[in-house]
Amino acid sequence: MLISSLANPNVKQLRALSTHKGRSEYGLFLLEGAHLLEEALAAQARVTFCLLADDWPGKWALAGAAANRQIPCYFATTRVMSHVGTTESPPQAVAAAQMRQVDATGLRLPPDGLAAVLFGVQDPGNLGTTIRTAVAAGASAVVSAGPCADFFHPKVVRATAGALFHIILARAEDPAQFARDCVAQGYQACAALAQGGLPYRSLDYRRPTLFVLGSEAHGLPDDLLSACTHRVTVAMAAGVESLNVAVCAGILLF
Repeated sequence: MLISSLANPNVKQLRALSTHKGRSEYGLFLLEGAHLLEEALAAQARVTFCLLADDWPGKWALAGAAANRQIPCYFATTRVMSHVGTTESPPQAVAAAQMRQVDATGLRLPPDGLAAVLFGVQDPGNLGTTIRTAVAAGASAVVSAGPCADFFHPKVVRATAGALFHIILARAEDPAQFARDCVAQGYQACAALAQGGLPYRSLDYRRPTLFVLGSEAHGLPDDLLSACTHRVTVAMAAGVESLNVAVCAGILLF
């Protein structure tokens, strides 16, 4: 089936998923690009349907992979793909997938685990890059708190390069309590500070560890700092005030 109309119900739904309101209404998020769709299929993510560019030579292989999962798949014109995509160039593939975010309340992490809390990280690229880095480091969860970007914002999803399918994504309305709960489970909760903390290399990485990071502009609130067992700093050259939060997360998690 070739979709050419912007009034098609599937096209309208995909278009809506580029907004927070649309994602909340449908409980779905937008996947853009062949790689993300391939990652979703390989991870057994709950993809509800997909559109493939009719003029893309690779459409048949991806359509076959979707058919093997009994996922409805349609071909679409360049005009339609441009309409539903959020990037400058029309994507070769787009899909709708179910959001998988859990409430951090009562979340139990592995006894030997690694995880991160991100407070007030509003830049989607930084959030997505941190998720990708956390997966590469073997972390079990990334928890958002405060005025954080939406895990399923299209820019976040693209920046994860598919890593969001391989980690627990959670939301903590009370991040200080979540940190205390992790400490009660045997974790060391380590707040990242631009200055004044212990050298991060002094940490015992053999212990289960929760890293708590804030935005460069606003840092961490006092109650969350108080809930942490350690305060750590990545040493920087003279005259440098702070590190990008995704870069800092990469240093700490590894």
